[in-house]
Amino acid sequence: MNFISGATGLVGSYLCRFLIGKGETIVALKRKTSKLDLLGDAATKIDWIDGDLLDIDLLLEATKDCKYIYHCAALVAYHKKMQSQLMQVNVIGTKNIVNVALHNNIHKVVHVSSIAALGAGVKSKLIDEDISADKWNSAYGLSKHLAELEIFRGNVEGLKSVIINPSVILGAGYWSKNSGKLFVHADKNFPYYSNGSTGYVDVRDVVNIMHQLMHKDIFNERFIVNSQNFSFKDILTKIAVLLNRKPPKILAGFFLQNIALITDYLKSVLSNKESLLTKELIRAANCTHLYNNAKITDILNYSFIPISTSLKEIAASFENSKAKNTSFGLLPLTKI
Repeated sequence: MNFISGATGLVGSYLCRFLIGKGETIVALKRKTSKLDLLGDAATKIDWIDGDLLDIDLLLEATKDCKYIYHCAALVAYHKKMQSQLMQVNVIGTKNIVNVALHNNIHKVVHVSSIAALGAGVKSKLIDEDISADKWNSAYGLSKHLAELEIFRGNVEGLKSVIINPSVILGAGYWSKNSGKLFVHADKNFPYYSNGSTGYVDVRDVVNIMHQLMHKDIFNERFIVNSQNFSFKDILTKIAVLLNRKPPKILAGFFLQNIALITDYLKSVLSNKESLLTKELIRAANCTHLYNNAKITDILNYSFIPISTSLKEIAASFENSKAKNTSFGLLPLTKI
């Protein structure tokens, strides 16, 4: 039996659908207010536990009959005022997962980290798993690094685990969240781009790799999970073309970005809503980070879904969602 945290999110929902398709059983953690849209028919085939990662007694009971834990839950935020919550959910939450795994003799844990945990990196150099980070672009990145330290601590105490560090995860999900926003911006003919670059990977590759790593004799390792590296301009242009929209043409330098930051802040004050743009996001948008996937491709002999294929399928799902006036989309699991 599998225990899955974060089962209603992008990665967790695709993982649940994938495992149920293979006939596996799932106990999953969710909040009472969580939406189950991304799970489709799989939602009714899951043994749901209402609660959160900070309730260790609940976690002990929920995982007592499980063999495997997929730890997908995390808080993603780029506001300084969210730092305390990031540390609670991402660090203390992972600490609790490690402790209950040790207590209940869980066979193996797969922990979903992030490339953000690898730190700011070195320009013009492929970043691999051996990087020794000493600074991070965001509190989120730092929290994911500290969460990894909890996994490493568990390894010393006898935990068998694998960490994956996905790059930007592409997939049809809630269009207002995560990489779904790229399609919303492109659909609105967003004219700006930044100078940065990063890696991208299909959510179905992430899920497939997690499952393979769980069932191989590979322990206490971490793997970058990245299909291809692209500049932000290139990825936004590809999406715009697929949606028959105008590609971005205006380089948003630091001056324009800071004007946008001030404007967004004032709008948030006047509307009493969270600001969307932060200094941390601007910093990340101007970094050139390139990621090496050689370790995972070699050990699993793995071939990633080309990003062009992912974008084409996600764009079709986005257009379908618009036609049906729905806030989310789903990709088929046929590619895994």
